[in-house]
Amino acid sequence: MKRPSIIQFFRSRILMLSSPGACIAANDAAEDSMFMAANEQAYGVDTEGVMVVPFGEYPVMVSVDGRMVRGLQRIDAEAGNQMAADMGGIMGTLKSAFMGRPIFVGHPYHPNATEAAKYPDKKARGFVKSVEVKEDSIRLIPKYNRLGKEEVEDQQLIYHTPQWRMQKVMDATGRQEMKNGMPVFRPNSLHSGGLTNNPNINVPPLMASNEAPAAGAIDTAKLLAPFIAEGFIKADDDEVTMLSAINAFVQDVKWSRVRKLEMQAQIASMRAAVPTAANEASHDELLQSLCSQVAATAANEAQHESDITAANEKAATAEARFTAARTARVQSAVELLIAKGHVTNANAGALRTELIEAANEADVDARLAELGKTKPKLGLNGGVTDNLKDAGKLIMAANERTNRNRMRDEVVNDCLAEITKGGPARPGDQEYAWNRARSLRPELFNH
Repeated sequence: MKRPSIIQFFRSRILMLSSPGACIAANDAAEDSMFMAANEQAYGVDTEGVMVVPFGEYPVMVSVDGRMVRGLQRIDAEAGNQMAADMGGIMGTLKSAFMGRPIFVGHPYHPNATEAAKYPDKKARGFVKSVEVKEDSIRLIPKYNRLGKEEVEDQQLIYHTPQWRMQKVMDATGRQEMKNGMPVFRPNSLHSGGLTNNPNINVPPLMASNEAPAAGAIDTAKLLAPFIAEGFIKADDDEVTMLSAINAFVQDVKWSRVRKLEMQAQIASMRAAVPTAANEASHDELLQSLCSQVAATAANEAQHESDITAANEKAATAEARFTAARTARVQSAVELLIAKGHVTNANAGALRTELIEAANEADVDARLAELGKTKPKLGLNGGVTDNLKDAGKLIMAANERTNRNRMRDEVVNDCLAEITKGGPARPGDQEYAWNRARSLRPELFNH
């Protein structure tokens, strides 16, 4: 008896491990991120028997831990590339026992026993040998055996319905993406191909597309012409692709209607906010008008704030000048009172503070008049007694002091203006100006 070769030995072992039931059970038990789906809708088979799956998003029942869940499968180039890599790699080749993925009538190895019971025929019709990714579809390249070749070429079975494993599609937050209330999955590993005559969508069989239309039938070419002209579909697209594109167009139209109603509601609200707008004003015109109103309001508020700031600065400047003028006046008046003996040097400081902080000029005048009527305090300061002996000398001295005080006040005011540079005086500026003037003209500050 001839001994089997090493290749035949491994091939027999891999066939046992990769049989549909064992493969599904092993993957379902070991990989929580893998989900099995057998498509409810069928896709067309072209004239060469190639199984074509157009890009799109299709609802499907997904087997998750033995439970059937309604999900949305995203069929795109990434899905095709993952399935192609899964089949083409070393592990994928070993997994399919160097033969590819089997093709059955329907899905006799569906993970759900109820579904699997619908397909009692478990004979393989061939194998899917490779997966190709085109611009708008995934193509499952088969190699049929004699039974499958006869059924396909004789148009006994004219649709295909793939069964594949899928993985969750995650969004930016790390959660599974949801769309239209369904979790989104992406195929990543082909399990088997299925042939069927019972699709769940109303599409004509591609292999019978050359038959003449029945009398009185609608000319679909005329119906499709506008969609082709606008680029929604291509003239050589298969029916499933066309139907998917037309359905997407319908959804866009529905969305446009909703958006139109929303814009009409916005226009009504904006017209209420802009009473001067014409009834025929567009959405953009109303929006621009509202933006202009907001900008004008903001500009008015900014100008108001600027006016308040300017007024405060002017008030502060006037207050500083008033304080400087009163200080100079009080200083001159107190010195005159000292010279006439109505006030002593000992209480001159307190008197200056009292007069400078008086509520108004009338209070200052009244206080000065009151002091001027008091009896001179002769001999108390040690500097005025000799002057009073001669009234003429006293008057001359008083005039000289008044002139000196005027000149001193001018120097103080000039120093204050230099310090403030025309702006409002700050705390301490008046004292600084007084000391600076004294350093410049000391002779005006000696009594």
